[in-house]
Amino acid sequence: MTGLDPLVFFQCLLKKKNKNGYLGEKMKRFALLLFAGILTIAASAQSETTGTTLRCEYEENPLAIDATSPRLSWQLESDQRGLVQSAYQVLVATSPENLAKDKGDQWDSGKVDSDKSIHVPYAGKALSSGQRCFWKVRVWDSNDTASPWSAPAFFEMGLLKELDWQGDWIGKVSGKQVNYTAGKFGQAI
Repeated sequence: MTGLDPLVFFQCLLKKKNKNGYLGEKMKRFALLLFAGILTIAASAQSETTGTTLRCEYEENPLAIDATSPRLSWQLESDQRGLVQSAYQVLVATSPENLAKDKGDQWDSGKVDSDKSIHVPYAGKALSSGQRCFWKVRVWDSNDTASPWSAPAFFEMGLLKELDWQGDWIGKVSGKQVNYTAGKFGQAI
């Protein structure tokens, strides 16, 4: 069974005539108001859904992530009650420019049929120490309608390897020179 097209219904209503052969003014106004109401309801039923509050390892735009496969999360926002996510797509890029061009040069998950929006593991190219990644997400609802892309977010990797941790001790040594090996706390040479 198919739904009634509002335009066809409106045209049929206007063709009806009263006993004098003309459609009365009250009936025309009623038909016009009814048609406007149907259009308003139809427009409000097509609500926009989007992913918001993008997080990486529980934080918004975090610095110094030490997980080599960080977990990404987002929340759904919609003016429609009972919305369910049926799929998602994550783009991760090395620059805001690439992300704006929808170029996931670090990772493009493609459309993934899943309602998961919490702790989605990053599965792109290997991440390096100090690397900043920019990302966004879009979701599909239960009608398989894609949302617009979310606002961009970023995460920055921390120091992932022991060799990345280099530095000198800060402090005053009185009377003699003491050398410490890099990364070995409390061991003098």
